Amino acid sequence: MLTKIIRVNSKSAFFIFKTSANNVSDGGKIITIVTALLGAFTGGYTPYAGTKAPVEHFSRGLAKELLGKRISVNCIAPGPMDTRKFQSFLPSIFIWEADGNYSVLLPTRN
Repeated sequence: MLTKIIRVNSKSAFFIFKTSANNVSDGGKIITIVTALLGAFTGGYTPYAGTKAPVEHFSRGLAKELLGKRISVNCIAPGPMDTRKFQSFLPSIFIWEADGNYSVLLPTRN
């Protein structure tokens, strides 16, 4: 299972970056999708988040490599999807505000 997740999230991203770098015109843009879970350190999503982390690293590295061609490389990190698995974490990682927004509780100890 982990091999499949790595193949889909990390390995495919590497080859997409490689192809994009060779085909995007000067002054162009490369935009990737990552996960907001990388900042939340939410348990239960470790394999998924661990295989999306390289995409952020590839983005930062490629942005520096393509700087001379004025090609920008950015990541979009959408928030969580409302699934049963995600809902099981809600009481432990979020503080719901009166205005409907929330704050993420980051772990402070092991």
